[in-house]
Amino acid sequence: MWLTAAALGLAVIGQAEPAEASESAAAIASFAKEAAAYDIRLSTSPAEALQIMPAPLLKWSNPARNSEDGAVFLWLKDGRPEAIGSVFTYRRNKVNKKHEFHSLAMAPLSATFRGIQAWKAPTAGVTFAPVPDAPLPADSGRLRLIQLKSLARDFSASIETRLSGINELRLLSQPLHRYEPNTAEVQDGAIFSFAVGTDPEALLLLESRKHKGEWR
Repeated sequence: MWLTAAALGLAVIGQAEPAEASESAAAIASFAKEAAAYDIRLSTSPAEALQIMPAPLLKWSNPARNSEDGAVFLWLKDGRPEAIGSVFTYRRNKVNKKHEFHSLAMAPLSATFRGIQAWKAPTAGVTFAPVPDAPLPADSGRLRLIQLKSLARDFSASIETRLSGINELRLLSQPLHRYEPNTAEVQDGAIFSFAVGTDPEALLLLESRKHKGEWR
């Protein structure tokens, strides 16, 4: 099994919405509409458009911090996640909306939002390194999922703020997304979240990848 290093991120502030909207189904529909307005492409020749998953991976909230409320979306190529983003609202004098992204791609990518350049990641968003002492990937997807969950529990993450210092984040027991693209390079993978409440603050990406002709 292999582990990603850090990804690239972006935040874009959008228009304010009524305070009650973030607590309703209308807010989720609004989040999905804005996520779908992105055209994200790998910077290959020709550029390859990523496909958004229409339903959010997660609907989350963080009442402890500015009453944040949002949803997480994923963009794919051939079944593998290449970009992940969150659209959310927060209250600070008024209700504001923000977009944030991480590149999960092995190549540069760029994004336009309603025809305007909004994001450009000039390098690969992730690099991979072997997970120490990880077992060989199992033959069945069911057993590989057990392995992925077990490996995720070996990791921890924390967040530091000026007001509260260092606080450990909580690993959500179920992956945000599990995928088995079965391509030449990737056999299996999962994205795990370390959260405050259900707000994903850090992501862990584990994959079974081809290394020297074998899955690792």
